[in-house]
Amino acid sequence: MPDPAEKLRNPIEFLAVRKEGRFAEAGPFRVNCRAFSARVEGRAPRRFGIISSKHLVGDAVRRNRAKRVFRELLRTHVDLLPRMCDTSVVIRRSYAKFSHAELSARFAEACGQLARYFEKHPPPPEPAPPAAAAKKAPVA
Repeated sequence: MPDPAEKLRNPIEFLAVRKEGRFAEAGPFRVNCRAFSARVEGRAPRRFGIISSKHLVGDAVRRNRAKRVFRELLRTHVDLLPRMCDTSVVIRRSYAKFSHAELSARFAEACGQLARYFEKHPPPPEPAPPAAAAKKAPVA
């Protein structure tokens, strides 16, 4: 289980990954990834989130099983993703038709696509903190 600091927690974080990041379609799921250039104070270098909605996956038993499967895929393929990134996975109902090996291969391919993209297109640097107001010389 990931450390709580490594989880996307609120809808705003998931929305930022979807809106500002890139995605890779893999049939039964979609991987969204938002890379950033510098470590933000107090933030884990990689954060993850899994979306398995009732509408897309089914009842609670199916959703929880889907989340367990994809947490394992994230754990085993984490090194394929960019070092400084937020990642979310949107699971679809059709994931249950695939074996674990097929899901793993598709997940690895999606992670590889995203990693190759971010190698060619690194994220812009984080804005510098505002400079301290310069002191004015006293007027004589």
